Amino acid sequence: MGSLFTLYWSRLSNKRSKMKFFLRVKILARATIFLMVLAINPWIFIAVVFLNALFKQAGSPAYISEALDVFRKDKSFFYYSLIFFIFGFGCLLAMPLYPIFLVDILHISNSLMGILASLSSLFWMISYILWGRYIDKRGAINSLIISFMVTLAAFFLMQWFRTHSSLFLNRRLKEVS
Repeated sequence: MGSLFTLYWSRLSNKRSKMKFFLRVKILARATIFLMVLAINPWIFIAVVFLNALFKQAGSPAYISEALDVFRKDKSFFYYSLIFFIFGFGCLLAMPLYPIFLVDILHISNSLMGILASLSSLFWMISYILWGRYIDKRGAINSLIISFMVTLAAFFLMQWFRTHSSLFLNRRLKEVS
């Protein structure tokens, strides 16, 4: 909804400091959430959601122009962002399949799946702090290399455990029968 006003927002952001404009409209968008306490009927709820979406998109033209300036000035940051985007997009594509696999194939209960999702979120929050400190000390490229290697190692370990655990179970079943 807010994207419909992109030309207006970009013209408005060009008249001011782009970063200040971006921050103000984002704060305003978040402040509209507090109006939810007034949503006593569906139309007020719809109006609040509309205002939030409208103001949330208002800062996008200003932010994009600032980001493009940074990408033009710092090519290494551009490549870092591109690699991180491709890797993250690939991981996010598979994310909806994990719960389906766990519940349908591994027969994990829905409550255990909820616990696993909560633990995953908790560890994401903790890892943001740890990886942030690591990036500050060692640099972003080193963190990407380690992240890729850990992901690759986890994939191969899962394949190895799946193969060897099934071989182990097959041997045990043959001994029993």
